[in-house]
Amino acid sequence: TLFTVNRLEEGSLDTATLFLNLRVGWEDFQAEFLEGDENLNIAVNVGLAILAFLFLVLEIFAFFFGVRISEGIVSAVHALHRGTRQVAAGDLDATIDIPNEDEFGDLATSFNDMTRAVKQGREIALANEALRQELELARAIQVRLLPTLEPVLRGFEVTGASIPSREIGGDYFDFLIQGEDKSGIAIGDVSGKGMPAALLMSNLQASLHGQVLRQKGVSGVGKNVN
Repeated sequence: TLFTVNRLEEGSLDTATLFLNLRVGWEDFQAEFLEGDENLNIAVNVGLAILAFLFLVLEIFAFFFGVRISEGIVSAVHALHRGTRQVAAGDLDATIDIPNEDEFGDLATSFNDMTRAVKQGREIALANEALRQELELARAIQVRLLPTLEPVLRGFEVTGASIPSREIGGDYFDFLIQGEDKSGIAIGDVSGKGMPAALLMSNLQASLHGQVLRQKGVSGVGKNVN
């Protein structure tokens, strides 16, 4: 590089031309900063080394935590996928164990609560279905306990029917035939509804039929049944 230098000396202006050659390369940088003995060079080198070490440590920590976070997300998604597949297959005992205290952990807790609620609801539904079938069977038995043939009485037309408010109840009627010229009609209503009233009604019918076979009068039958 050429430089022009102007110098004022003893009232006159002198002009001179200088040639400056600058060379910057790795060898020059190494000789100046890395192999130099000046304190400033040593301080700069030490500072750069510490800064590089800190950046290296930060990179290692960032890589380590990035891998851990990625593994946690992938494992949580896989656990949720396995749990949903098990529930879809009918396994309501399936649970998802995600120890993370984040959205995935909350989602796993909600999923486990949901499966428990679904299982409990299914058990209640099965119990209700079993109870409904038992009540239907009890209703069929109770209908068979009631008379199906009406007595034939000269000058009268007799019929009877029972329609309980529930599947079964305590309403009772009966026709008691005692020979060709004598018939009885029994009508009763047990207090209450449902299964207890139906059981008491069947017991009443058995007692009444047993007493009719032994007694001939209404008062004696009623007294013994009571």
